[in-house]
Amino acid sequence: MNHTPSEGRLQAEQESLIAQIVSWNEQLESAVNNATNRAFNLGCFVGLFPASALILLTYFLAGKSWVGAIVMLVLMALALVLFANAVAGITRQNTMKRFYQETIQPEIVQMLKRHPMDYSDFAALASESLASASGLLTALTIADDPPNPKTAEEQESSGK
Repeated sequence: MNHTPSEGRLQAEQESLIAQIVSWNEQLESAVNNATNRAFNLGCFVGLFPASALILLTYFLAGKSWVGAIVMLVLMALALVLFANAVAGITRQNTMKRFYQETIQPEIVQMLKRHPMDYSDFAALASESLASASGLLTALTIADDPPNPKTAEEQESSGK
């Protein structure tokens, strides 16, 4: 099969874009995982003192019963894990959206200015290049508005 130089250049550009998409996905997932882990740990730690106080209170109110204290320990452990999971889930969503908007979206806008493609072409290339559960694809769907290089140029020229 004989490829023209322009086809080879287009192939190389597409491979470069795919590598950049994979890199953005890795950056996003790393940031989200770090924030989620910190939030889960903090969610567990914050509830330790109140949970310990309730376990001790149950122990003494139940007439120094170890059974009551153990039951309360199990209930408090479940409550702490549920609370920490809720906090981690909220953190995951917010971190994903914030990191995408502050870090990746401006880079996508710059990339769209340099390459002859629009946002829908970029999104299609990203969905072909990444797993369906990847962080970048999720961020692309939860972003408030898709990046538009023309709008970004207008904002830059108006001094915003």
